[in-house]
Amino acid sequence: MSKLFETLEKIRENEVPAGRAKTQARAMVKDPGNRRVLILAGVLIILFLMVLWSYLGRRATHKTKPGPSATTVHSSASLSPAGEPGDPSDLNNLACRLVTKQDYWPAILLLEKANRLTPKRPEPLINIAVALSELGLYGPAAEYLNRARVIAPANQALMKNLAILQEHGIETDPPKRAIRVKVRSQAG
Repeated sequence: MSKLFETLEKIRENEVPAGRAKTQARAMVKDPGNRRVLILAGVLIILFLMVLWSYLGRRATHKTKPGPSATTVHSSASLSPAGEPGDPSDLNNLACRLVTKQDYWPAILLLEKANRLTPKRPEPLINIAVALSELGLYGPAAEYLNRARVIAPANQALMKNLAILQEHGIETDPPKRAIRVKVRSQAG
């Protein structure tokens, strides 16, 4: 029992009265080394908050970009019968949802795949152009719209997107067809 009493007595001796604790805390702040640590900690916290605020601000402005955009995303339920994995209409519709969520590059990849599977349909080309124009890549967007124009010149979604690009001064003339010349060799 005496060892327990001695241990408790040592603990009581090491305790600091309330008044002395405040003076010790003040002494720590007045110590130049501790003061530097506190200032450095405060500066680091402020820098972290500024970086976080900047990051959140950039994310908010990234979602609303100004400028011309062809926003008529064309869903294609009529590309082919749905149900099988990798179906062009499913790929196109999924890509349309991604464009709506402003996730453009994965949408472009899906639309390229849908275009490879159904090269005679204009919808994937139109939607690629929409995604590219949302990214500010108006030249490539006009090229895709011109490719869609070759396939279906009277498509309503195509006409709307071409009109939007032309309103903003982006050249969307149909591509000129190259003249093929056959060269005959002379046997002699």
